Amino acid sequence: MRMMHTHMSQTQPAEPHERDTGSERTTVTLPTELARRLRTQARAHDRPVSAIVREALEAYLAGQPPPKLPSFMGVGRSGRTDLSERVEELLPEIIRGDLRS
Repeated sequence: MRMMHTHMSQTQPAEPHERDTGSERTTVTLPTELARRLRTQARAHDRPVSAIVREALEAYLAGQPPPKLPSFMGVGRSGRTDLSERVEELLPEIIRGDLRS
């Protein structure tokens, strides 16, 4: 299967309106037939290819579950709510193993 390589550099936005939206460019490699269909849709609807790709990605990602936290999250839970604010004060106790919840 022949692939079409579409390259968009991260140095300049692809479209003028992207400068205002905080967008960045990326590189996508598409099968030739998919790239042809994408360009055909863009022309048929008088829209930029990038707009169609953005909408397709948004729709796809909206249907995905949020990423799961790593399995080790919360393993070191101390039960203290002030640990981050008092870390310098509590560090000697932590090192000695004297810290109690």
